[in-house]
Amino acid sequence: MSFVGRAFTPAFLPLFFDVKSISNRFYYIGAGLNLYRGVSCTAKVKPFSCVKLNFLFGGKELNLPWIEEAVKRMLSIAGFNGVQGTLDFNFEVPLNFDLSLPTAALVSALAALHSALKLNIPAKAVIDVAQEIEFNFKIGFGTAFLQSIGGLVVAKGSGGNLPQDFLKVNYPKDIRIVVGSVSSIEMLFYPHVWDNFHLSEVLDDISSVNSFDSIVLKTKLFVEKFATDFKSINSIVEGLRRLNPIVCGLSLNGKLVYAICMKDEIIKFADFLLDFFPCEGIMAFEVDPVGTRVYL
Repeated sequence: MSFVGRAFTPAFLPLFFDVKSISNRFYYIGAGLNLYRGVSCTAKVKPFSCVKLNFLFGGKELNLPWIEEAVKRMLSIAGFNGVQGTLDFNFEVPLNFDLSLPTAALVSALAALHSALKLNIPAKAVIDVAQEIEFNFKIGFGTAFLQSIGGLVVAKGSGGNLPQDFLKVNYPKDIRIVVGSVSSIEMLFYPHVWDNFHLSEVLDDISSVNSFDSIVLKTKLFVEKFATDFKSINSIVEGLRRLNPIVCGLSLNGKLVYAICMKDEIIKFADFLLDFFPCEGIMAFEVDPVGTRVYL
């Protein structure tokens, strides 16, 4: 007999951030927005002597070694030898978009399995596994907990503790996020080697960042410092600024730009981005206020 669990985790847009090492563990410090589209996972599984899972998307099998390793670690904590079955994914955002989709897939998979097997371990233990996997497999920057709680989130990073070092911030309910992205084989620019990229001056007073306006100011400073190294992207960013968004910026893997605006301004930003990106590369998102949820 197979057991079924279903879960969803939103995509995530980093606004400003750095990655810090605390006690030999890495943590995301900064702010970001969860988006009302992401990755859902349906787990159809049963206990087994080892981990034997098929990862599916649209009927095709995926190779997701980071999820397999995360499952092994989570089951070990729960005292399970293994699991057999399928994890069936639905990606609501194109895979080439730089919106923390690997982390969304990871967290939704673990949450779906946790639900299906009725594991008696706390959510914090699952998130700890996910964040460690993000860095070990270089699939993310430590945003698993931020995606699990939804909304506009600030990670203060004073000790990397869950959840006391994190703050959900109120935001205008009519804001939207308009993004433009290139195809999976193209790049807008080539990103930094992250080991050599730090913006400590942006984050020095992060303890005072506790409002929407303060996050916007920090994001503008971050984008100004980050974008100056990428002349090829400046024309797009400057064009977005002339349209007076709340804030605009660029992703960190070289494939996406974004503008945060009010709901009634979506069309003018989408029209501008059509000069640079194909129709399928332009999307508008609401903020996801909930984060990871499990459907029983």
